[in-house]
This record gives sequence, structure tokens and C-alpha cells, in this order.
Amino acid sequence: MKKYFYLISTILFLFSCEKGEIPINLDRSELQITQINLESNYAKQVFYNVKQNSIVSSNTKTDWDLGFGNEEGVFNIIINSSVFSQIKKINNLLFEEVTTIPDSIGWSWDDPSNTSNTAIGNSWDNNITYIIDLGFDIDGNSRGYKKFKVDTFSNNYYIITVSNLNNSELRTIQIPKNENVQYSRLSLSSSTIISSPNKDDWDLLFSQYTHLYADSIVPPAYLVTGTLINQKRGIEVAVDSVNTFSDIIFSNINNYTFNNNQDIIGYNWKLYDFDNGYYIINSNISYIIKNTEGRYYKLRFIDFYNDIGVKGYPTFEVQEILPF
Repeated sequence: MKKYFYLISTILFLFSCEKGEIPINLDRSELQITQINLESNYAKQVFYNVKQNSIVSSNTKTDWDLGFGNEEGVFNIIINSSVFSQIKKINNLLFEEVTTIPDSIGWSWDDPSNTSNTAIGNSWDNNITYIIDLGFDIDGNSRGYKKFKVDTFSNNYYIITVSNLNNSELRTIQIPKNENVQYSRLSLSSSTIISSPNKDDWDLLFSQYTHLYADSIVPPAYLVTGTLINQKRGIEVAVDSVNTFSDIIFSNINNYTFNNNQDIIGYNWKLYDFDNGYYIINSNISYIIKNTEGRYYKLRFIDFYNDIGVKGYPTFEVQEILPF
């Protein structure tokens, strides 16, 4: 990963003090510039901490297929939206009887704005078979299909049965719950759980994800490259397309409406110029991020290319908004 920090300015405040007073040295927040390496084919998922201005962890987006929620008393399963994965839900057939993909049943996707609204849903019985389209690999080729069912779940684990559509490679997988991470991310091909960052260590995820269009657009889902927030941690974001980045100050914080939608930052901070064949940045959009400590940060994207012109390197300026 490349990460560049630029000290924009250092301001020394001098106070005229009465005799006996101790001058206060105010530590001003520095404007920093950071670049995220998703690679030119958007192969990476990168977890980022705003307060520390640091990369927490990263993984190749094809490393996993299903994510199993770890909240106590809450059970949900997500699909890997970064590879354009999708689900068909089959009722009233035995698992072994599901060997083809029915055209009569439509595909479903996870809601990118709300981690609780998933294609698989939040309640299951072992008479339901799910066909999962594993999406695309790094080169854009189909990764194929598998089927699975949820056998049981508890406060300690999930158990699923998974196989190919022709019932080959049939196996049962137990996924232990891990309270330290939001989702235990499972690879269906290797039956292994990949490493995930601590649930409290990251604020933003830079990645491709599946966007759902609200209008009657066909297809209704599309793979985009953008930024998701740590919704379950309680990160909130306000969007400002009126004020310049430098004019966003603490005294204006109460004028903003903050939103916890996972895709509130999303992908439209950039636009594709079809005439010239490259991405341009919506530099008039700034994002005000409120973390779980009640601290505020402003962020503005300034580039999508690295210094040699390769796409897939979101670059942004970020600064804490201090009350002085």
C-alpha cells in the first residue's frame, strides 16, 4: 500500500498573556493526503481507520464467498458483493434434488445500504437450498456456482452443507462465531475462514461492491468501485456539496444531517468521462465522518490514479475538525 502524508501548514499561535498566566499551545490538526491501493483491476479490499489515518488490513476480494454475522443473539449471512455474487432461494426440494438453476426464480443481492437486508435473509430452515453465483474472478471470468443450506446455528457457531450443483464435493462446514470480528468470512472452495480486521479497528472499506438501482433499470444491480462505512460500529457520515473543503469547520457541525447507510459515501465521488476514457473526481463533494468517540473528520477525494496514471488508487485528503 502507498500512503502519503503531506504537512500542509503548521500554525504557531501566540497569546499575549498577563503576568503569571501560562500560555496554551493548541495542537492543530494536520491535513493529510492518503492513497489506497486497490490495484488496477480492483482486486483488493482495504480496511481503513480514519483517526489513525492508517490501513488496518486488506485482502484479495475473491478470498471469500459468505460472511457469517458474529453479533450475540443475531444471525445473518452476507454474500461477497465485491465479486457480484448473487443468490437464488429454492423451496420444497431436497438438497440433492437441486441440480439446475431455475429460470423461474430471480436472482437476489444484498442491500448495499443496510447490512441487515440480505439476499439470504435472517431466518432459515434446512429445507431451503440456496444456489450461489460466485461472481467473477479478478480477470472478469465466471467463478461458477455452488449450493448450500443452513443446517443449524447457535450463539457459538453456524453449520452449513455445501456442494457443487451435481452434488459432488459434498461436505459439512462448521463456522465458529468470533466476537472480535463482524463477519467470519468463508471460502466455499477451500472451506477456510479468512482473516478479518477487528470490528472496532476500522471505519471505512475501500472495495468494489454491488450497487442496487432504485429505478426500473435492467439489470437492477451493477458492480461499482467505492467506499463503504462500518455501519455496525456506528460510523456516521454527512455529505457537503456546497461548502469548500477548507470552509468546513466545527462551528457548522450542527448544520449537517448524519447518515448511517453503509454506502453513504459510495462511488459517485468519481465520474467516468466516456469521451476521453478516464475517471474524473467530483471535487465539490466533501464527507464529514463522525466516529464512535464523537470526533469529526472531513474527507475529500482528489484522484483515482497513482503517480504513473494507473487507475484503482483512490486518493483523498483528510483532516480532523477541531473545536477551535
